[in-house]
Amino acid sequence: MNSVIEEKWIGDVRWLVATGTREAVFHALGEHARAEISSLIAALPELAVLKASVDGPRSEQFHATVEASRQTFPVEFRELEGLAEGSGVGLHDLLLLTLRGDLEGHDDQGCSDFGWTDGQRALLGHNEDGDPRLDGACSLLTLRIDAEPAVVTWWYPGFLPGNTYTLNDHGLVWGVDTIHMASPHTAPGRAFVARSLQRVATLDGVVAFLEEHPVAGAFTYVAGQMGCVRLLSVEHAGDRVAVLESAQSPGVIWHTNHLCQLPDSLDNASSDSLTRGAVLSGITEAPEDPSVAWLLEILTGAVPPIGVRAEGIDITLCTFVADLEARTITLLQHGGEAVTLSAAELLRGQRQLAGSPVFNVAIENDSTQHLPGGMNDD
Repeated sequence: MNSVIEEKWIGDVRWLVATGTREAVFHALGEHARAEISSLIAALPELAVLKASVDGPRSEQFHATVEASRQTFPVEFRELEGLAEGSGVGLHDLLLLTLRGDLEGHDDQGCSDFGWTDGQRALLGHNEDGDPRLDGACSLLTLRIDAEPAVVTWWYPGFLPGNTYTLNDHGLVWGVDTIHMASPHTAPGRAFVARSLQRVATLDGVVAFLEEHPVAGAFTYVAGQMGCVRLLSVEHAGDRVAVLESAQSPGVIWHTNHLCQLPDSLDNASSDSLTRGAVLSGITEAPEDPSVAWLLEILTGAVPPIGVRAEGIDITLCTFVADLEARTITLLQHGGEAVTLSAAELLRGQRQLAGSPVFNVAIENDSTQHLPGGMNDD
């Protein structure tokens, strides 16, 4: 097998860059993160409860979701198998991690997304909230798989990459918010859908893909595209999709962990998510010249009920802000300092030595939404 896993640092953020064939990359990634994956399995005692559930009352639901995932997304399923083989952790355990949010009563984590546009510029930010025991275990991950668009994501070791924050080689960028479904659908797991979605090239393509692929649980994608001022919130629950676009100028878009467009009978909204949603929905004005720092302050400046930063049962593990005009990503890890790289640097897996950060972006059906400036690859 031919693969390379580079480990480097951006400030205090660990950065893994994986290059090679798909099979080699995921096997090597599992092997490289073997200690972290094993530690994560050991550190989450609730997995024992989940295992008992899927071996008992949730057995039929779990195995139906596994089989639907395997049949509909064989490429992505094989990636998870590669992680299991490389890490020496059983596939069953990694499936429990990956599918726990698709099983009734087994998903209690949250995140927050907020975006702003004035028709000329656009900013999009995401708080990745999770178990404090994951603090320091996660990493930024760049996947450079042969013959595929490069992908950057925030990776929980042992998880199929795609359930957090994504930037792809087409310039698409989105944050993922988990939704706690009241009654899971019979369909593939949402992480398999999210991983496959990373190959899509346009915002309209994101919506079309989700409309064509039912999911067992539910995610919301708050999405934008480098060089474009459109911002979308796409709720994907079971076989239903609802889209909200920030059509006002200036306008905001936000989401937490409850459904806002689809019927609320589909989900179990937590009081914490509703509180964070109320905070973000109350932000209707921006400074004269909104900046990345302004959006970081919204996402990390205070805890509920004043702000949306998680500090308690969950913590905000990392915050991401995309400046769609500047084509940059700013990261702020829990307890760290903000660092900024160009999207091109992150996708290439290395800092650019000279010249402007540029890369290809194919915008279809968005011709009136382009920002000035070319985006040709060097």
